[in-house]
Amino acid sequence: MQKFAGKIFARATAVRSIATRFVADERGATSIEYGMIAGLISIAIAATLLAIGGTLRDDFYGLALEGLQSIFSGSGSTD
Repeated sequence: MQKFAGKIFARATAVRSIATRFVADERGATSIEYGMIAGLISIAIAATLLAIGGTLRDDFYGLALEGLQSIFSGSGSTD
């Protein structure tokens, strides 16, 4: 029985050692921080595009419509 308890104690000590090293390890922290920054920038870009997307679409469609109307009405320049 004492041999069995010794094995359990050894495993508990090993697990504790592994957990302590895992918590103290900061090698991947910078990568995670850069990933979070990239994610926040992506969210900001998506929110901006959603906010001004309709206005941009209307402006580009308006310009395209004006260009097509000038081409088909014959008033377009032939430089």
